[in-house]
Amino acid sequence: MVYKCETFFKKSNFSTHAVRVITLENIEDIWDNDHSFLSFKVIAKHGLSNFSKVIKKTYDHKVSIVAGEFEYGNSMKIVS
Repeated sequence: MVYKCETFFKKSNFSTHAVRVITLENIEDIWDNDHSFLSFKVIAKHGLSNFSKVIKKTYDHKVSIVAGEFEYGNSMKIVS
């Protein structure tokens, strides 16, 4: 099960669009062999035009997942 958290950044009015999710399941126990993978799908819809976009990311190896926090702003860099 996946849960949505509170808004992450308090630094900007635009950060209300950022979303954090957590799971209480032990991913290490689920991802127990080389044939397992994690897949995330995000569906976003523009409020005015109603256009939507689906983004899917699949992680095939455990080394693809690292602990840390993303850099603030328009970045996918993990800083800590």
